[in-house]
Amino acid sequence: MKLGEFLRTIPEFSAFTDDDLAVLEQALDVRDYEDGHEFFTQGSKGTDLYLVVEGEVAVYRHMKRQLSNLELKRMQAGDLFGLNSLITGRKHEASCEAVGPVKVASLPRSAFMLLYDRDSPLTHHFQEIVARQVMLDYRNLVERLRKIIFSRDENEVRRYIEKMTGHYLGANE
Repeated sequence: MKLGEFLRTIPEFSAFTDDDLAVLEQALDVRDYEDGHEFFTQGSKGTDLYLVVEGEVAVYRHMKRQLSNLELKRMQAGDLFGLNSLITGRKHEASCEAVGPVKVASLPRSAFMLLYDRDSPLTHHFQEIVARQVMLDYRNLVERLRKIIFSRDENEVRRYIEKMTGHYLGANE
């Protein structure tokens, strides 16, 4: 399947015209990656926006005190990643790694800024996609916080906080 056809199957891209999709398709670099390929690491600077075309990409955070990784979510075909760091200019707060073989399209920061900062229908559609992704990330975070706040199982809350912070909460804390 051609990239333009794939983009058309993603609801966020369905409002794009054929010309808009052709421009976006030219700007994206599609590559196949092997299992374990690290797209970026926690603490690195964001240089690209990524779109999963086939396969899965794990998003995880390295927990220094536990010397382990905490998987936050799995990205599937049609999901964007690397967006927050690209927009804010801050370092990545998590790492992303291929789970099995994957096909991923990347958009360099320079092309992203050209698509994001223009006054055209393509730009407006692209800005809507960015806004939706930020909203989905925010909803995911709020849902996680709600699970902690409203959980009736104190041990479950403690385990989750331990995983997220890497600290042990004693009985008196």
